[in-house]
Amino acid sequence: MLYPYGRLSPMLGMSAAPSSALRHWRTLKRRLPAPRELITPVVFWALLALASVTGMLAPLEGRLFDLLVRLAAGPSPSAVALVYQGSGTASEALSTRLRAEGARAVVPLSPPLSGDCAPDVSAGVVRSLTVHDAEGAPCPFVEAAAAAGATVPQAARIAPDFSAATATSIPRVSDAAALSPGALRAAIDGRVALLAPGPEARVYVTPLHGADGPLEPAALQAFAVDSLLRSRAIVWAPAWTGLLVAVLTVLVLQLALQRARYRTALVATAVAALPVLGGAAAALHLAQRFVPVGAALVAIAAFALHLVLRRSRALAATLVDLDHRLTGLVQQPLSQGFDQQTDLAWEQVNRFVTQFFELRRSMMLELPPGATHMRPVVSAGCTPADIIEKRRDYRRAPYSDALVRELPTAPSRPFLPALDGGVDFIAPLIAADQLVGFWAFTVPDTTPARLDGLALEAGRYANEVAKMVLRAGSVQAPTGGTGRWPTFARLRTRLLDGAMQAREQLAAYRDVFAAVGHPIAVTDLLGRVQFANPAFEELAARTGQPLLAMSVPNMLEQLCGLSPAESKEVLRRTVLSARQATLPLQGEDVPAGHAFALRPILRRTPKTGDSAITPFDLLGMAVEITPDVRSAEAALRLGDAATQYAQRSWAVLDGVSRLLDDTSCPDAPRERITDLLERGLSDARRMLQQAESTGNGDGTLAPLELHELLQRLRHAAALAANDKRIEIRLPEHAAPPVTAVEAPLTRALGEAMALLVDDAAPGSILSIDCEVDGERVRVRLTNDGYGMPEWHIDEMMRAARSGAAAVDDSPLERLAHAATALDPEIGFELAPELGKGYTVQLTLPRAR
Repeated sequence: MLYPYGRLSPMLGMSAAPSSALRHWRTLKRRLPAPRELITPVVFWALLALASVTGMLAPLEGRLFDLLVRLAAGPSPSAVALVYQGSGTASEALSTRLRAEGARAVVPLSPPLSGDCAPDVSAGVVRSLTVHDAEGAPCPFVEAAAAAGATVPQAARIAPDFSAATATSIPRVSDAAALSPGALRAAIDGRVALLAPGPEARVYVTPLHGADGPLEPAALQAFAVDSLLRSRAIVWAPAWTGLLVAVLTVLVLQLALQRARYRTALVATAVAALPVLGGAAAALHLAQRFVPVGAALVAIAAFALHLVLRRSRALAATLVDLDHRLTGLVQQPLSQGFDQQTDLAWEQVNRFVTQFFELRRSMMLELPPGATHMRPVVSAGCTPADIIEKRRDYRRAPYSDALVRELPTAPSRPFLPALDGGVDFIAPLIAADQLVGFWAFTVPDTTPARLDGLALEAGRYANEVAKMVLRAGSVQAPTGGTGRWPTFARLRTRLLDGAMQAREQLAAYRDVFAAVGHPIAVTDLLGRVQFANPAFEELAARTGQPLLAMSVPNMLEQLCGLSPAESKEVLRRTVLSARQATLPLQGEDVPAGHAFALRPILRRTPKTGDSAITPFDLLGMAVEITPDVRSAEAALRLGDAATQYAQRSWAVLDGVSRLLDDTSCPDAPRERITDLLERGLSDARRMLQQAESTGNGDGTLAPLELHELLQRLRHAAALAANDKRIEIRLPEHAAPPVTAVEAPLTRALGEAMALLVDDAAPGSILSIDCEVDGERVRVRLTNDGYGMPEWHIDEMMRAARSGAAAVDDSPLERLAHAATALDPEIGFELAPELGKGYTVQLTLPRAR
């Protein structure tokens, strides 16, 4: 038995699965059948055992014995000769003559078969003889065989060797006195002469061929004695051996065909009868043992029936599952606002058509499944009592006329009372090849051309009405039905309707996809473009690349300026991390200020703590050209840096100017220095104004309520924390105010909290502590998680400080970029501990 390996944690390299013994037990438990599934096999084997023990399978076993015993017609000469005594012939004299003519022994056969020693007749055929009577005394043929020197096997009954052909059958002498010495010697020479009374009128039918089949009682005993003398007597095995063969046969089939296809399994099951029959024939002719294999053949037939029924159930379950999946797929998105209850749906569709048509009267008639007569469900401007045609049989006019045309049709006979200035129509409601009802309505009288146009338009609306009613009824069918499985006709209707809805919604999604303003494309697993909106086609035309020839590595190289090795690394990391990669566009033919976003399309949404994504979890890639948000962030950080530089330059130049005013200096140098300082102050003032207009608003340090900030960030991270049952604990005492630029600090603390929540073990605690050390406030965030190697953290921080664009957009990478935007007065430390988690510490100046 093969057991699945435990999933390995990508961070620790340790098994995150349960222990090996527990995992093996769970695997075995999943493979064990449910108690409900064992009822049918237990009942079958109990009935088969009962049939084998009580002899219900005896006719089948007898036919199999007849077939097998005739397979090898034995050419061996018989060892006995049957001699009938005449009415006037003395036994002693006849015995003496028979010995003189060459008989090996002379043994009397008396009395005839009767009582407990009567042959076992099954379906009119004698196939075996009883060895002992009820008192344990041997039967006459057994005594005769023992007198002739034969060894009688220990068995309840034996079968003569019926495989002898006519030419080798037992010689019969009806009147020994009438035979010449030469003829008598030819019949009995070297054989045991069995003396029997005169021939009897009654006969027994045996498995012998043709005319040799019917045998008189003495001849039947002679066959038994001959078989014992030649050691060819066949012993019938007990009934439980046949049941054991059946169990072993089914067990071998079950083990051998576990993973076989349906046709292969069915053919192998049918062919399995040949080895069973071959083994029985070999045991019969080589070991003189007849093993009853009728139970095994019945078990093989039952196993084949089981395969057929299992495939039928699997197909039914697949269709039901497909129906449920289609239902769930098409009901959630793009809802049209209709209720999924049938009665409400009829009212809503009636209201729906009255919004688009000027109707004098409108009535909906429902055709229940399997019925031929309709019932009115909703009406407007009339009542069900107004219907003149009382039968309401859709097979009769005027319904049949509309059904033939499949369009709104004027009734051929009065349907509703005549209405001045109105024209009646009846429209069939057909969806997915199923008639769900009819729509009867009256429109104002107008020109024939206008009426024809209204009829065509109403027919199109009738199709939509039928779809909505059918879908509403299909939703209620699984709960309202009494059967376990829906009928295949209804299931086919549901599948056709679900497929049609899926196609409609796919077309709607494609339209929405194509209407998006910025370029978007979807590629397959090999990176080839499968679908692109018009904006992406324009981008491909601008870059001079045929759309069919474009691939994801090619786009990364041409649009982002990456080398082949870099593009492959970006693609690989995007797939394995299951996260979006965003890189800035480079080149003359690409839109400025935009980024290349690459997102994997997965078969399933990865859950927190799930195993690593493999390349074969990928369905394709989504490529999108979006405004470069990271360029805006870089500009923001540059603006912050320029603001700080301008502030410091202004402060330095202003201090030098004041110092110069307080210092004695000659006038000429003072004037030159003052002129230089004024120009420097003017440049610093202009730089400060430009930096503030580019930066994050004001870019200045300001007092911040740290405790309120931490509360807001905990509320923002609550959703992700609750999914993993993580408790975020704030400081017990309110943190003092600090001095910092709000936007960078908020982003850094938020990304730190997101990283620790993502890394934390389920059910753990994320602690936030504050410590005041003079004019500094230390904020420490710790978790109980997995951590990362320090060298990996160093690489992330180094790449963020160098201004490199993020590739996998992980929480760790986002925190590293956020830390680089902090004010230099704020200390930032990120300390990982492999197997235990992270510690993030920010040292902030305390507000005065």
